[in-house]
Amino acid sequence: MVDLGFSGPFFTWDGVNKNGVRVYERLDRTICDIGWREMFPEAHIKHLAKTIYDHTLVLITLESKHIPNPEFKPFRFEAIWIKHESFKHYLESNWKSQDVYINQKLGFLSGKLRWWNKNMFGRLEWKRRRLLARIKGV
Repeated sequence: MVDLGFSGPFFTWDGVNKNGVRVYERLDRTICDIGWREMFPEAHIKHLAKTIYDHTLVLITLESKHIPNPEFKPFRFEAIWIKHESFKHYLESNWKSQDVYINQKLGFLSGKLRWWNKNMFGRLEWKRRRLLARIKGV
């Protein structure tokens, strides 16, 4: 059997115990066998907001409902960085400061470059969208 996991609130039930203390639990789970999972590989479970019942409603969809985590944004290299006078030095010093596997080094460097970009240029994507909206308005 395979647990299908979920997205949404962790706890699916709440109530009050005999001492009057509010109790939260995850009672509801969704499981399937390997054959069912192969038939519906994109199936997704979502815990919905609790309404009047003491249990959270559970929605099972068979299409992918992947919602990317906003903390895991893809890294985007900006060509304008190359023209900045401090970029090359910043890149080299941060690359050399890490003596780990290449994937860890790249993860570290991408975080450093995001920070550098925000401090040197501000929010380029936001500025770009705003300018494009103004151009469309003209």
